[in-house]
Amino acid sequence: CCFILALIPFAIAGAGDCVGATSPGGDVLRPRAGMAGKLLVGFDAGLVYARYSGTHAYRSPAAWEYAELWNSFEGGSGLGFVFDAVIDVPLSARFGLVGRLGYQRREDSYEGAFVNPMFAIDLNTGFPIAATLDGRVRQRFTAVTAALLLRWQLQPKGWYLLGGVAAGSYSGSGRNFTQSIVAPGDLTYLNAQLQPTTSRTVTIDPYTVSDFLSTRWSFVVGIGTQLPLSERLSIVPELRVDLPLQAFREAPGEALLAIPKSKTSFLTVSLSAGLRYAL
Repeated sequence: CCFILALIPFAIAGAGDCVGATSPGGDVLRPRAGMAGKLLVGFDAGLVYARYSGTHAYRSPAAWEYAELWNSFEGGSGLGFVFDAVIDVPLSARFGLVGRLGYQRREDSYEGAFVNPMFAIDLNTGFPIAATLDGRVRQRFTAVTAALLLRWQLQPKGWYLLGGVAAGSYSGSGRNFTQSIVAPGDLTYLNAQLQPTTSRTVTIDPYTVSDFLSTRWSFVVGIGTQLPLSERLSIVPELRVDLPLQAFREAPGEALLAIPKSKTSFLTVSLSAGLRYAL
């Protein structure tokens, strides 16, 4: 947040210089050739990939046909699309300030096997029975994002680097939670009355993850290039990486049920292409 506030005076000063400067054959707002020193506007569209790190522990409340169950995961991933509106304010021949306002939607999945040390109780001994379980949670996340980035032009009308901060407002919608018993081979799930069933696989559909932090801050780095189509129009391919500045989900564990604490975050990699128009 402080980074954004610190850059605003430079953006205002740079924009003022652009308006007030002149060049042979026309002013900066109406030059005869080239895109250097002009305000650029446009949009981007592309793919976004998310990679999770940390521990997720998800718990499903008891349904009428099954007793309560939970699953622990390490990592996870997601894939989706992103659309951004972009404005690029020149500060000098080498630097510019880029603002982005966008929308993205992802389908995320966490899956893998873990050992639940207290899956069931041996009725003969009274001791807990451990089980190896394989689970998967699928969720859809949507976000409205905003970013303020500093552009460093490495080549005129060519390659450039990006760095700055971004914020996203996230919401989620339900998908499903599936779990199967891998071992031992004679265990089955319990019903709501805690009686054995014949099921070794359970699917909860729909299932919604709700205990995540809806606002996410990240540090952004990127690289792109400008491919001119005409005097005012160019194609801009861009690769950006958003590095998390905070956890996306934190949840306490439950020692009596051996449920671990959850603390997870994700980074995203975005590959997009767009158009820029010089005003």
